[in-house]
Amino acid sequence: MSQITGISDEAFDVNIAAPTKDGEANAELCDFVAQTLGVKKTVIQVQKGGKGRNKLIEIESMFKDINEFYEKLKQGL
Repeated sequence: MSQITGISDEAFDVNIAAPTKDGEANAELCDFVAQTLGVKKTVIQVQKGGKGRNKLIEIESMFKDINEFYEKLKQGL
């Protein structure tokens, strides 16, 4: 089961329950983040780090403010 393991001001840590082969972990990351935030998975994209442990993801979604974003993430803890 994928889960958020930590949140800071600049990043959040996620343990992904998918193998790292053939982009499966990246796809699971996007699906998990979309589900946690309550947005469509098509608005989540890995921008950098697709083959590494540290990734930069882009979320094309409208939140009222950063606090709303963090509250949604905290629900995933």
